[in-house]
Amino acid sequence: MKIDVLHVGFLGTNCYIVTDKNKIGAVIDPGEEGDKIIRFIEKNGIDCRFVLLTHGHFDHVGALKEVLSATGAKLVASSADSENEMTPDIEAVEGLVVKVGDMDFKVLSTPGHSKDSVCYLTEEALFSGDTLFFESIGRTDFPGGDFGEMKKSLKKLRDMEIDDIAVYPGHGASTDLKYERENNPFMKML
Repeated sequence: MKIDVLHVGFLGTNCYIVTDKNKIGAVIDPGEEGDKIIRFIEKNGIDCRFVLLTHGHFDHVGALKEVLSATGAKLVASSADSENEMTPDIEAVEGLVVKVGDMDFKVLSTPGHSKDSVCYLTEEALFSGDTLFFESIGRTDFPGGDFGEMKKSLKKLRDMEIDDIAVYPGHGASTDLKYERENNPFMKML
């Protein structure tokens, strides 16, 4: 698995392009700057099969239509947030496994930052969107946010039977789950 990150938009959203050894891949959270994302895909000869959304906030979906149109990829997203006008090709529900080349992305429903927040778990990585950040979490004071739900989602991540895995958040630096369990004040308070 190869993970590339493009920092897009004025909020510095992490857009991930994840590929297998055959360059079959997925885009996670095409926040903005569709031309930048598409150029990267084309320059690297990536066969983009899916766009995976961690949630539907504007800074994570700004280039969605452009990337879908350019790649012909299928959209995987939760429609739990009725404010979004997107219709996913595949509904991101708890436990769903999306096969992308030789990679499996398992959906973990993690509401809190928004009603439609999900994470994607692979053998090597957790793509946490705005649920879990380096030593922090996503805000819960936006419409659809709920701190009580966020605590449940963080507990789910904390209690996973995974010793250690890289965490790739929607904003900021990557981290790992072991570090966050031990150092993130929001996980430690659970």
